[in-house]
Amino acid sequence: VYLAGRFRTAGSATAAGLALWSVGRRSWVPLNRDFATSGGVNGDVYAVALTDDFLYVGGSFTTAGFVKTNSLARWSRSTGVWSEFGGGIDIDRSKAPKQRPTVRAIAVDGSNVYIGGRFDRAGEVDAYNVARWNGTEWAGLDEGIGTNHAGGAYDSITTVYALAADKGVLYVGGEFTIAGGNQANRIARWDEGSRSWSTIGGGLGGAPFGVRVRAIAIDDDKVYVGGTFPTAGSTRVSNVALFDGSSWQPLDKGVNGQVNALAVGTDGTLYVGGEFSAAGNLDVSNLAAWNGSRWSALGSGPKGVVYGLAAGTNGLFASGDFDRAGASVVQTVARWDGSRWSSLGSGLTLDTGPEADAISFSLALDGDDLFVGGRFTTAGGDPSLNIAHWFKEGGTIVRDEEKDPSESVQSGTSGEGPALR
Repeated sequence: VYLAGRFRTAGSATAAGLALWSVGRRSWVPLNRDFATSGGVNGDVYAVALTDDFLYVGGSFTTAGFVKTNSLARWSRSTGVWSEFGGGIDIDRSKAPKQRPTVRAIAVDGSNVYIGGRFDRAGEVDAYNVARWNGTEWAGLDEGIGTNHAGGAYDSITTVYALAADKGVLYVGGEFTIAGGNQANRIARWDEGSRSWSTIGGGLGGAPFGVRVRAIAIDDDKVYVGGTFPTAGSTRVSNVALFDGSSWQPLDKGVNGQVNALAVGTDGTLYVGGEFSAAGNLDVSNLAAWNGSRWSALGSGPKGVVYGLAAGTNGLFASGDFDRAGASVVQTVARWDGSRWSSLGSGLTLDTGPEADAISFSLALDGDDLFVGGRFTTAGGDPSLNIAHWFKEGGTIVRDEEKDPSESVQSGTSGEGPALR
């Protein structure tokens, strides 16, 4: 719906007499010269990943900066321009007419970009819930994950929720029992050298429904797995476990609720986030740290569900569905510096009604650059649809539209970048 008249703002955006109300986005859209290459994406962002050149964004959306996409897009870190990515993904509409193709995880290993989620095709290639982009073209990984390919026995439940890749090996986790046509319980390994799938220590067990992997983190030869599961192989665990290359190991008594996110710090500390109130015998609030032998709390933690974690030299960043972390008022994303929690400016909000709550699902960190994906309409008070950038530069706040992409990032005071340009 286009409106013209005598006004200066539309929602929180400068409008200067002309504005667009987007029914699909449920938000006001400023009609300025920059919006064709900015404006975020028009649906939930579940996964983000970084290379030196691009930010890769996956979720459930059809446009990125008004470029037509299919749940997958990339944003150039040098030019600040959105583009579609390899034709995106799709689902066999004849077998699943009501399902939407969704990217839930992205992992980068050298020149390979892996995606996982719920889909039957990547670009023009058959790819069942997991695929690889080699810089030029898509490839399915053998028979993929699930049984989408098995004639009339179409698998509309299987979903990949977690990916982690390193040195030609891809770990895949989610809600599935088949990988490459063979039995695999919620987790499997793809080897680029042999182009084959293998199981990992008997996989993860429990009740036939509700058992799933939500997060995977690699630390050298250690593979950490989090989600909802009571056993790993024949070992009793509780929603988080370690595979040491030969067998599964518990992390003390684990945690007493669902794990959504894992991150390994620069010192090897494992951070575990989700929806739980205890780690081992320790009372925590949805987030805990494991040093290899014991659990510890991070202050009084976020007061709500944690969906994303990213660890770097500037501390630990957590995202999710919360408005407080420790003693600080935050909006869905916060930073832990080792002793206290702090907000990232005014955070992320969802301007679609008094009862609407923003959620940040995913994080990607590169030095001082933090990218956040989720369900929101503003970042730091500025329009920013479901994807935003927080960064440091030169000791002053610098917003995306003011930043020269050719300038190097330096340490300084945190600045907020709204919608990606």
